[in-house]
Amino acid sequence: MSSLKQQISSAFQSVGTPLSSTLLSQITAISTSLRLTPTQLVEIWESHSLTKNLDALNDVTLGGYRTALAKVAGVDSASKNVAVISGTGLGKRTAPGGDVTPSPMAKRANAATTSTPANNAQQQRDGLSAVDNLTTPKGPASPPSKQRQPGSASSAAMVITPPKRTLKYADRTSSGAVVTSYNPHNLPTAAEVIASKPSDEKERIASHRGATISHHPSATHPQSTYRHMFTPLEKRSAALEERLSSMSNAICDAYKIKNEDEEMVECMEGVKGEDNGMGTWTPVGLPMQNKVLCVGRICNEAHEGRLNRASIRLEGSRQHSAGSRIQLDLQGLVTGSNDTDTDQKPQSYSFFSRTNR
Repeated sequence: MSSLKQQISSAFQSVGTPLSSTLLSQITAISTSLRLTPTQLVEIWESHSLTKNLDALNDVTLGGYRTALAKVAGVDSASKNVAVISGTGLGKRTAPGGDVTPSPMAKRANAATTSTPANNAQQQRDGLSAVDNLTTPKGPASPPSKQRQPGSASSAAMVITPPKRTLKYADRTSSGAVVTSYNPHNLPTAAEVIASKPSDEKERIASHRGATISHHPSATHPQSTYRHMFTPLEKRSAALEERLSSMSNAICDAYKIKNEDEEMVECMEGVKGEDNGMGTWTPVGLPMQNKVLCVGRICNEAHEGRLNRASIRLEGSRQHSAGSRIQLDLQGLVTGSNDTDTDQKPQSYSFFSRTNR
């Protein structure tokens, strides 16, 4: 068991997911009961974490991971079971000659008397209800069938087809095979081009040194294992927060916009700054009486739907505005600054392009 623990621990460390001693013992027990190898455990965790957007395996995320392991391990056992479910159609209200469920009184009468061909019809009628007794003919009835024929109107059958086992990527048989190639103009390959060159040019090409790839000194490359194209929500939020903060500082520096604290300090020192006509910088969602400037990102009121004048919002940063949103009034951009001027043409605007028309 200790060797299995070491294999599981090293397998999870290879994908950047270290396990605690308690968690390692639990996963080892799950691996033994479900008969899963350490490689399968890691593959299932990779798929489960990408699907559920998880970053670490701990006591909170272990429940969902255990369910994913049970689903994968139950594919082989579920494919061997074929269930056939059969049932009656309408119970007592069946056609003459079909199976009839007798009442308790009829069952006691049948147990007390001997079943003979002469009284079979009468015993059948004793087990019918009052409505069925009026609608069932009194002639000799055919003996009830012991087993329903498939396809009859009074029976229903459903066969559950076992699911087909999905071939895993590691078990594929066509590894390295060329599926298709794109060469519409029938261009020659590099080997054919070199073969058609003269001998002196072949020697010159052969003397060329191949290109080498090296890391740039100023680049930041990952030093440990990581997942390509996978970013947790926390890192996405941090990147968005940094972008909003940097854009707010850049706009304030470019237009020399000050906040309330800076203006208060200037008033106390007796220094009067230049008025740029754009107001003071204020966090999004903070009501003010004077003219202010808010910096944020354009977003939609809901998580889905189209962005229009009724649903457009301005969302502030998490540090200064706590993610508050305010509605943007675009009426001035659509009809112009002077609504009474009917000769003025409506203006067009774009929030997500470099040029404004």
